[in-house]
Amino acid sequence: MKEKVLICSPIDPFEVENGGILGVRSHILMLADKYELSVFYLTSNLEVIDTFEKGGVYYFPYYVNTKRKKVSKALSYLRSLFIERENKQDLIDDFKSAKFSVLFKYNSYEIVGRINAIVKNRDISIVEIHFIQWASLVYSLPSHVKTVFVHHELRGLRLITQIGTLPEIEKNDKSIYIDYIKKFVNIQEFTLLNSFDYVILVSSFDLDFLRKTFKSISNFSVMVPAINSTLNEEIRINDCYKNSDFKQFLFVGGSDHPPNRDGLFWLLDLINSDPNHFKKFLPISVTGNWDKKWKMSLGKYVSLLDLVGYVDDFEFHTKNKILICSIRVASGVRMKLLMAMYLGIPIITTFEGALGLDLEDGVDALFFSDLFELKQIVTRINNNEINLNELRINANRKFKELYSFQNLQTLKLDLYKDIFANVK
Repeated sequence: MKEKVLICSPIDPFEVENGGILGVRSHILMLADKYELSVFYLTSNLEVIDTFEKGGVYYFPYYVNTKRKKVSKALSYLRSLFIERENKQDLIDDFKSAKFSVLFKYNSYEIVGRINAIVKNRDISIVEIHFIQWASLVYSLPSHVKTVFVHHELRGLRLITQIGTLPEIEKNDKSIYIDYIKKFVNIQEFTLLNSFDYVILVSSFDLDFLRKTFKSISNFSVMVPAINSTLNEEIRINDCYKNSDFKQFLFVGGSDHPPNRDGLFWLLDLINSDPNHFKKFLPISVTGNWDKKWKMSLGKYVSLLDLVGYVDDFEFHTKNKILICSIRVASGVRMKLLMAMYLGIPIITTFEGALGLDLEDGVDALFFSDLFELKQIVTRINNNEINLNELRINANRKFKELYSFQNLQTLKLDLYKDIFANVK
């Protein structure tokens, strides 16, 4: 008889793909064959609100009307830090006035009750929870259940990097607030993580940050999310070989994720200062959905970008393109970089964008941090001083060695083998 595992996620694993959804889906696929797996998740899809079975996995969707979701004042403020503030001066004033909020939320009695009913009725031995907004559910679970938390991103670290991108805040103010976050948010986050029996971080950078901040930690593992088990066929490289075959910059990510917005606007500001230098690779092809509000904000850059929205055939769309991942905020592993490595798309990224992945500047990716370095990269590409084909082949080879689904699944199953050895 198979051991029984429950995965809990506040996002729908069947929605249009983004980094978080791909991450949850990969953990489901890793365990599906080995264990009797149940998945409880929130959905806004009224067509799928009943329990169903698919691929041997039992799914328990719980409907929420996301358009009418009520949020507390504290959570509204936290959201405003990353999403709603178009006027940065408002954000700066809030930092200076020490207006801040509690980072974590409690969950409704319906969600707590549903999860515990599944645990009881299906005789669950391990509960795996995804994303920080559901981490507090660990306190609702019966003591005999082993708990695993998959932390897709350190929130305290994300807030620290967010402050660092605001040049209008005085250096001393930044230092004071970073110290405050380390003493308040990070400790709160770390205490919550330590309430789980095991924690999976998706970035080695996150683990190093926790070690430096808290010195002694245990039961923490690092596991980069797999792309998808459907990508298990022989990895291939498209037929672009010369630098001249690559015609356009590619930016991947929609407006729903704050680091995407920060990265794209920052990139456009850089390029807009000298667009002629980059004209060979313009307009930037931007995939992902951008809502009306943010499209209006992008209006002044209309000549620099092409908003193509969601694309069904990502592999076909990305042929002849260079991925430019200009992320400056947060700590989670970039699924878009893993996808580029798999598909053989040349990568230009920031150092922050590549955190947690074993990419090496000038070997399998190109790194930049400002306009000067980005212009240098483009000049070297145009002068054939950089071989884009060699870079992408190196990255593709590294993907096969380190990040293939089979390799990552082996790591996950080994961890669960150890956990079940300690269940009884």
